Amino acid sequence: MKRIIALMAALMLISCQAIAEEPDFDIATDGFMTQLHELMHEFDGTALLTVRIAGYVHRYDESEQYVNFAVLRDYFDENEGIIPYGLDCYYEGDLPEHDAWAVVTGHPFYYEEDGEVYMALMAQQVEVLPDDMRESKLVFN
Repeated sequence: MKRIIALMAALMLISCQAIAEEPDFDIATDGFMTQLHELMHEFDGTALLTVRIAGYVHRYDESEQYVNFAVLRDYFDENEGIIPYGLDCYYEGDLPEHDAWAVVTGHPFYYEEDGEVYMALMAQQVEVLPDDMRESKLVFN
């Protein structure tokens, strides 16, 4: 119950904040993995950071409690092959279709599920781009 109350308080705080013109983290194709790792190491759960990320959408089923989709890119690892990597997101508006290419802007937050702590993005803006504006799904760094 405490986690739900904390999440609701965070939702209310974040929804009252305007999206900055320039995000603190603009996670682009070049350096995608590096930028995500920097975000995960820098964000302590208290600062109100703005993050923009672009990638393909993976929608979760309705059983997920804290997130409802992810924005992903496929990372190539020499040992593991291709691994989907990105940020889970929560959005209260109309969700983008599965596999759509979207640019999502919002604020990161942490949530706990089954004893594990995860970072996600409280999406404030979701822009679905047409197919001719898709970037490469595959990233190397």
